[in-house]
Amino acid sequence: MQHSILDHIETFESLQKAFPGPVPLSVSFDFGGHSQHAIFGCMIHGNETGSLPAANELILLLSQKKFIYKGKVTFFIGNKEAALKNMRALEADLNRVFTPTGKDNKERRRALELMPLLKSADIFVDFHQTVQPAKQPFYIFGFQKQSYLWARALGGAKVLVTRSPLAKFEQGSLCCDEFARQNNSASVTLELGEKGINPTAHALTLQTMMRTLQTLDATNQAKTEKLERLAHRRPDFQFYKIVQKIPFGDSKSQLVPRLLNFSKVKKGQILGTGPDERIFRAISDGITLFPKYPERNALGQAADPVPADIIQVAQLIKGHPLQKWG
Repeated sequence: MQHSILDHIETFESLQKAFPGPVPLSVSFDFGGHSQHAIFGCMIHGNETGSLPAANELILLLSQKKFIYKGKVTFFIGNKEAALKNMRALEADLNRVFTPTGKDNKERRRALELMPLLKSADIFVDFHQTVQPAKQPFYIFGFQKQSYLWARALGGAKVLVTRSPLAKFEQGSLCCDEFARQNNSASVTLELGEKGINPTAHALTLQTMMRTLQTLDATNQAKTEKLERLAHRRPDFQFYKIVQKIPFGDSKSQLVPRLLNFSKVKKGQILGTGPDERIFRAISDGITLFPKYPERNALGQAADPVPADIIQVAQLIKGHPLQKWG
């Protein structure tokens, strides 16, 4: 029987009562074998629900000692209220407000609760999903050697979309994985595929969480040389960088049909139309990321809130990011 997101949230909350974590809506274990701390983030965006069932499953396995881990681990739900309304966010994007200062709202208050927890991570894995289908799962985070090694050791995706460690994902904001890296934690974001609860997201989340804990046990003190050996047992990534972000422009902006995450595009290819029906095109060969097809009214206007970007284009990175930014 397919359970609703409410069922999975209620399961998590019952587990929280038995194994309370350090912040609201968190579950934590400390098995005392070593001091390393793994943190797993689910539903930072409320409608990206696919990771929670696997988190609940692993919590049960750990509690029943059917999966053995020796260190500390914390699971948290990011935006429960948005999830219950099947919304990405309520008042602000939770994954943009981990900044030193900011406007007071529900998501900002949740970020302030999570900040001390994220500072304690030795490895933070943030699970996300895309609005449109993705041809494959992918990691996306600013390049940092330790985080890259963790992503490679975990497997789970063949692609890493990355950028200079000095470049923010979005100007004037700070994502939770960026906040963790700024505070000297290894931190990766894994995009599981199209949003929602499904077997593929469940399996990939559970595999990634289990490998994270196994890797922490194997490295114990998280020494880079041990992590490097584990990372190099798995294939390296294809690396992409985002080279174009097309703003939504106005409520009538729209894409050509059927663009997915990782649809191939050619330089000059028409991607859609913007304000005053101005055509926008890809500025290079590459692949599309985060295409948006929002619901529209009878006048063709997109429903609020209108996304900041209607689509992004990424291209293959020439050379290895370690040589560029490592």
